[in-house]
Amino acid sequence: MEQTFPPERMGARSKKSFRIAVALFLCNGLLIASADQERPRLSVIFGLEGIQMSGTLDSEETAQELARIAHSVRPDLPVINEGLKIDSTVTLDHLSEIKSILTEIGLSTYEGRLQIWPDRVLLGGLTDSLVTETALHLRLEPIADGRRVIDHICIVQPGDIPDVSANFSSSKNSEELLDLEYNPTAADAYEAPGIPVEKLFSTVIMLSDFARLTGEKPASAQPLRATPVAAMNSESPSPAAQLLAPDGIVAAPVKQFVDLGMIQFSRNTVTLQANQDALLAEMVKQLQSPTLANLPILIDPVKPSTGSGTYNDYVCNRRGEALKEMLASQGVNVSSSQITVTESSNPVDTGAVRVRVELPPPPPEEPAEEEKPDLAQGETPAPDSQAEE
Repeated sequence: MEQTFPPERMGARSKKSFRIAVALFLCNGLLIASADQERPRLSVIFGLEGIQMSGTLDSEETAQELARIAHSVRPDLPVINEGLKIDSTVTLDHLSEIKSILTEIGLSTYEGRLQIWPDRVLLGGLTDSLVTETALHLRLEPIADGRRVIDHICIVQPGDIPDVSANFSSSKNSEELLDLEYNPTAADAYEAPGIPVEKLFSTVIMLSDFARLTGEKPASAQPLRATPVAAMNSESPSPAAQLLAPDGIVAAPVKQFVDLGMIQFSRNTVTLQANQDALLAEMVKQLQSPTLANLPILIDPVKPSTGSGTYNDYVCNRRGEALKEMLASQGVNVSSSQITVTESSNPVDTGAVRVRVELPPPPPEEPAEEEKPDLAQGETPAPDSQAEE
């Protein structure tokens, strides 16, 4: 992961070693947080769809107050109740400090979050400023109060944070921003209305067999089987053939690719694994071969299914750019390359980046020339019927 730090914070370590150490520390924090299923006492996440609040608070007034603070700095996001509970026996310490750090997180980070457990506190988000990171840690000190701090603040390059278009005119004036009666449930599966096409196909084929409908051909006890369109008489196509293959519609050619395998990066970092040199050299050799040289290259970083979506997208895009630079440094033409992040069902980041090459479409088939009958010497071809008329 590319990060910059002042020289005084580096000590005797090299920049590369320090970046790897920070990435490994972040990885360990992610594993610890994901492995523990205990619900936090308070969780406030500035997500893409809204400000998600969950946990247990002592009163509705406290819940609404925290919701107003979070919404005041991000009025473009609705406040979403993700299972927040009210229990008068629960006490929330350092309420003023929590409101202060929520303001800082909402203003200074992208997809920031604050989660508090009895024994630890998690602080996360993307920022391009070391000053912001320092300010957040200073505001977190009284809240931590002996708790273990899990730092998920990720320092990125200034141009890597997506632009946030906040619509301040959409801010709500209502005092109750949080619906405490709302409990999210799984959405019902959507089924499109109407009859599926696969159930209509056999009916269309049956209607095209007029001899069967008029009784000229006796009905068979065997089940009706659809006749392939290609096997139908091309001179007099049936209505079903006209329906399934109308004139003027040409099927788009199917794209074909050559899969060159996967390059592995270290988990949650942009550092190439040490055992990838041989695979990378073989990949460069194939990309420079006469068959694949100068063809479009598709670089597909694989994103895990869990974790921060913004952080995962950031790491995947940086891996794609890093691999693209490696290939270019080895003489591969990457001018037509494309980086596309693909999501995996695996919740664990494997660090995989797939490389494929798009093959050019095959040349169009030339129409076959009509064979003319051989004429004997002195014989003239028969005139067309239209010419006689």
